[in-house]
Amino acid sequence: WDIASDLEMAYKRLIKTRRGMVLKCKNPECKIDTCLQCQRPFRGLHKCWEKEADGLRLYVEKAMADAVKRTHFCGHFRAVPGSKCTECNKCDLYKTDPEDQAIELAAEKAKHQYLQANPQIGQKIPDAMIIGPKNEWKKEIIIQCFERVLNIFT
Repeated sequence: WDIASDLEMAYKRLIKTRRGMVLKCKNPECKIDTCLQCQRPFRGLHKCWEKEADGLRLYVEKAMADAVKRTHFCGHFRAVPGSKCTECNKCDLYKTDPEDQAIELAAEKAKHQYLQANPQIGQKIPDAMIIGPKNEWKKEIIIQCFERVLNIFT
C-alpha cells in the first residue's frame, strides 16, 4: 500500500472538486471560460470532445423540450387531462396554445441566443442546418406509422 500516491490522488480529486472544471480568465480583454479537461472554450451544455455543432443542437433541443413542459401552479394532480382542478382555482395546466408553434419559436430563440453568445460557432455552422424535428417530417412519420398498423391488421 503506497500512502503517498493515495494521498496525492485524493488531493488532486479534492482540488478538482473545489476548483471545478472551468477556468474563468480574469483578464478583462479575454474573459473566456475554458474547460480544464479538454482545454476547449466552455459553452452552454459542454461535453468534452464533442463537436461544436452538437453544443448548439443540445442547447436548442433543451429549449424545445422546455417549451412544451407544462407547469401546474397549484400542485394538485388531475386525473383527466384538460379538466379543471377539483381542489383549487389557481391555474390551467393544459393550455390551448399550439405546441408546434411554441417549439419552433423556442428553437429559433435558443439558436439566436446561442449564436449571439458564441459568434465564432456561427461561422462554422451552415444556415441550412436543421435542428429538431420539422413539422413535415413529423406528419410523414405519423402517416407511415398509421399505414403500417393498418397493413398489419388488414
